[in-house]
Amino acid sequence: MMELQGHIEMSDAALMESSLAMGRLCVSQTEGKLSLFVGIHQLEGTKQKLKKPLVVIEPKLSNESRRRYEVVAIVREKLVFDAWPKPLVKRPTFKRAQVA
Repeated sequence: MMELQGHIEMSDAALMESSLAMGRLCVSQTEGKLSLFVGIHQLEGTKQKLKKPLVVIEPKLSNESRRRYEVVAIVREKLVFDAWPKPLVKRPTFKRAQVA
């Protein structure tokens, strides 16, 4: 779950896609800081624990035509980006992480 200050503007074509990619999220392993790159803007944030976990559920139909719900995920943390975005002079280039 992400918390942003402000709003995100998207084109109608982007809203029609089945998967919405908002930007690229980078996590500093040593400092625990987050960076979200959206176009030519960089947002810095932190990871915070939720006071109460949230449950993500999905409706399912059973054989008896009764509505049932299946737990898909439990959200215990949120990513908070509460500062103004920093404009970047050029688009960032990213290196692929090595997976052992």
